[in-house]
This record gives sequence, structure tokens and C-alpha cells, in this order.
Amino acid sequence: MNVSWLLVFFLACLVTVLGFFVVLVVHYYIEKDLNGKQEFFPFTICGFLLSLTFFGSTMMSVYGVMLGNVAEIGWTRMLIQAYVFPAPFLLILYLRVFPTFRELMRPYVEEQNSNVVYLKPRTYRRIQKQEKEN
Repeated sequence: MNVSWLLVFFLACLVTVLGFFVVLVVHYYIEKDLNGKQEFFPFTICGFLLSLTFFGSTMMSVYGVMLGNVAEIGWTRMLIQAYVFPAPFLLILYLRVFPTFRELMRPYVEEQNSNVVYLKPRTYRRIQKQEKEN
């Protein structure tokens, strides 16, 4: 591994983290609006593939094409490094992070073994602020 590969790897990770956050938000709102707040696994697959595309396209464009390493290592190996190697890590990460993100975005907390739900403080403050304005 050379220094240019490490720099491009960290750049690809940065782009992926930013894209990952955008994909999480879009995934949450698509499930909320189109699927009645129910989990729909194809949305998860699409989110994972978009995150993988962020990483892979950054690696391919910067490390492969701009730095000219495709000529050295070949397209097949470059595609494997850019898309196949990070796929398991990104899939596990997406499957772990999205349920946590969904819980954070939900405006209420459910009481276990009960039908009672409590509004989160930020939601309650927002509702009170809206009532004061009206």
C-alpha cells in the first residue's frame, strides 16, 4: 500500500460518510411517507447500494483514473478493490446504523408492555412553541 492509496481511501470514506447520512435521511422519509413507517427491505438494499456506489465511484475516479493506477493494476482488480472489498463492511454498518437512526428520528418513545407512548422532549418543546405562536 502506498500513501496515495491511503489518502484516496480516506477521501472515499469521507465521501461515503456524508453520502451515508444523506441516504439514511432519505431512506427514513421514504419509509415514513410511502410505506406507512413499516420496514421495507428493498429500501435497505437500495440505501446500501447507494452507499457502496459513493465509496466505489470515489475510489475508481480518484485512485484509478486521476492517479492512473488502472493501467498498472487493471480494471478487474480496481473494481474488486473499489466495490467488492468494502461491500460486507458497508452492509453490516448500514444494517446496524439504520435502526438506531430510525429510533432517533421517531418523535416518541414506547413504553414496554403497555400501550402508552411518551413524546420526546424535543418534540414536546416544538409542539409547545407552535401552540404559543398560534
